[in-house]
Amino acid sequence: MKLNRIAIAAAMLIALSSLFSGCAGKGPSQSNNSAQQEQADTRAKQEQTIMDKFTVLMQKEDTTPAQVLGYMDANIAAVSKENAAVMIMGLEQVQKSSLPKLQDIFADDVVLQKALTKVYQSSNSEYINGIQDSAVKNVLLTAKSNGFKVETAEGMYYPVIDYSIYKRYRDNLTPELAAYIDIMAVESEKPPAKDAALRISWDEVVKRALAQERYIAEYSASPKATDIKMLLKQYAMFALYGANNTPLFDYDTNQMAGEAQKTYLATAWDDKNGIFSKKMKEYLTVLNSNNYKLTEQVREYQDKAGKEINQNMNRYYVSGIDDAAQFESTFTKLQALVAAGNKEAVADYVLYPLNVYTKGVPTTFRTKEELLNRYDSVFTAQVKDAFVRQKVSETFVNYKGVMVGQGEIWFTQSDELKYYYGIKAINN
Repeated sequence: MKLNRIAIAAAMLIALSSLFSGCAGKGPSQSNNSAQQEQADTRAKQEQTIMDKFTVLMQKEDTTPAQVLGYMDANIAAVSKENAAVMIMGLEQVQKSSLPKLQDIFADDVVLQKALTKVYQSSNSEYINGIQDSAVKNVLLTAKSNGFKVETAEGMYYPVIDYSIYKRYRDNLTPELAAYIDIMAVESEKPPAKDAALRISWDEVVKRALAQERYIAEYSASPKATDIKMLLKQYAMFALYGANNTPLFDYDTNQMAGEAQKTYLATAWDDKNGIFSKKMKEYLTVLNSNNYKLTEQVREYQDKAGKEINQNMNRYYVSGIDDAAQFESTFTKLQALVAAGNKEAVADYVLYPLNVYTKGVPTTFRTKEELLNRYDSVFTAQVKDAFVRQKVSETFVNYKGVMVGQGEIWFTQSDELKYYYGIKAINN
């Protein structure tokens, strides 16, 4: 339905553009109007066909990022900026889904790790040509064709999403998606930290954090705002503490790093920009009163500000969920599975034992098999409807978890697996 509405909106914009593109003075003839309308209708139908095929591609379980990239290269110029944004978010989702398996391949391949140790150059992807082992080269070329690049930390090599490839689509995107790509491409081209040390200057830390804060303020309703909030949370911790091997305060003297002090004092912190700027402005006041040394008062402020920033960046913080962006991704992915009736996949997102309450009477399902045997009596029409209709940004959150609708479903984070989110209770 969403894609249909976008296509209709695009067709209306094209039609309006045609109507107002004539010369001033004498208006276009009725025949010209009819021809322009026919052209607009044709373009709209073509765009709808492109987006329908894209939807089919995204629904296939074995779709690769390379296939999505190929489809986008062939068709993105023919769709509206709104539909181009849909494509970009689809590509990112396929990459994120593919990444864990690829990371496992890299981690388990000793030959690949040794080969990369000899030739890897982060600033030049041509290092792949120096790989002699054909199997290793094939893995690296496949990763590259699927939009991944190689990073290294603590002696290990692993793949990450190469957001710089998204820049070739920038002119086709809505302003909010273009701004998102700008931020993520910077992160991709030079990650801020490696081996517990900052790889960028204190000035760059502040510059990036302020850009992220501006994005959140300007595009608060964007589906990518949560991702940027999680990124800003990381940068806020850098600004407050530094990194283990690049501390904000010297371990021996407790004196603040001179370049950081210079940068912070030269920055025009404005409370109105957001909580990061507000807390950094307060931080400078505390630092100044303590002669820019790490004292007990400074430590107390670091912890207080860090907690407030965490809570502000992550609306699920009180429920114990650590990564809001990952939780929201899981939530929306599960919505699609429930709507499609994919019982097997839905059952994989349940944190067992699952407590199901029917008119207040509890039933416990201890395994996936038990749930699948009675799936329809658990995921009733009311439960499924409440979940599919629920906007993740409008869920109720408390210390018990994240609630759907009137309590039909409760989500939480697993106590055993960090960053694993699932259904812990159902009320039907």
